[in-house]
Amino acid sequence: NTAQVHANLVTNSKESNQLRKQLEELRKEALVDDLTELGNRKAFNSLLQDLTIYHRYKPEPMCLIMTDIDDFKDFNHTYGHQVGDSILRFYAKILATNTDNNAKVWRYGGEEFAILLRNSSLDEAKQKAEELRETLESTKLTLKDSAAPIKTMTASFGVAFYHGDDDSIHTFIDRADSSLLQAKKLEKNRVVQEMGE
Repeated sequence: NTAQVHANLVTNSKESNQLRKQLEELRKEALVDDLTELGNRKAFNSLLQDLTIYHRYKPEPMCLIMTDIDDFKDFNHTYGHQVGDSILRFYAKILATNTDNNAKVWRYGGEEFAILLRNSSLDEAKQKAEELRETLESTKLTLKDSAAPIKTMTASFGVAFYHGDDDSIHTFIDRADSSLLQAKKLEKNRVVQEMGE
């Protein structure tokens, strides 16, 4: 009987561990965008919530860059949705590989991405956005199995600074989004920070 109870406990323990691993994998999958393999909007909101709480106890400068691909629908209409998906993956890779360890990138939705920079001033965040803009603009894209270039890919950027206790997650995101919209109105392919350029 003791041996049987022990065997049952071992089996139950293994099953519990397997279930725990499966749940952890499902949780991770729920926070990752399938197409770009970046964190998704849910993951972004979760981390931003944690950081704003942490900020109360240990304040650090924090900036948000919202960016989206200019005239993205034109890529879909001209070259098809598969090329559009490739464009999104390509842009995600540019953002992820050209940001430092103090930055995190998410796909916010559609062709819009969010970049959170910790220990960063507004000027430093604007400079990083400008570097990303220039990197993208200078890239020459071609269709698969073709040497012919396709339309130049550009993006617009809005930058905001987190103001601590006087701020909230919503107002922080709204300021970055408003700056992005302003960049779009000003002929696109540019960086605008909160409170003007």
